[in-house]
Amino acid sequence: MLEFHFIVIELAKMTPDDFRQLGLPGIQPFMILTMGGATREVADEIFNNLKEAGREETLPAAFTLVSLAFGKGNIADQQWLRERFRMHNVLRETPIYQEMTKEAREEGLQQGLQQGLQQGLQQGQLQGIRETLLDIVQERFPKLLRLARKQAEAIDKPILLRHLIVKLTAAQTAEEAKLYLLEAGEDEDAE
Repeated sequence: MLEFHFIVIELAKMTPDDFRQLGLPGIQPFMILTMGGATREVADEIFNNLKEAGREETLPAAFTLVSLAFGKGNIADQQWLRERFRMHNVLRETPIYQEMTKEAREEGLQQGLQQGLQQGLQQGQLQGIRETLLDIVQERFPKLLRLARKQAEAIDKPILLRHLIVKLTAAQTAEEAKLYLLEAGEDEDAE
């Protein structure tokens, strides 16, 4: 037959002083959850006691509990906690933190590469469309080439450049082509 004896601790009904009188240093971080315990003073006491007791490996858990007790909306106390956390760099030395930051770095690198590649492709596509537009103008309306260059560089949306190409290929006169080029610049400004 096994017999267990438990102490039931109702944190929400205790004050920090009641909690201190328990004399249970192993559960010290939970003092922040007592009635009126979610204060910077109590948090400092918890952090200092853990450090003095040589229990720095429990600081990350204590910081997490304090952050939860302060709540998301308490910006000033959360900022204070972040400052205090920087002084205790214990979490950075834990294997799980190192693994999480390694994964985050790898994901960030992958996302950065993907974005860079996508932007590069978009810029290449945009430049190709601009060159096509200029080739058409050079062939059909060479006197409008300077205006076409200016307008093409000002337009950053491939769809607008493609619409302009269609209009320029349908233009019957240089005056009509010039009108399309000028309207294209206004279309870009309107969007």
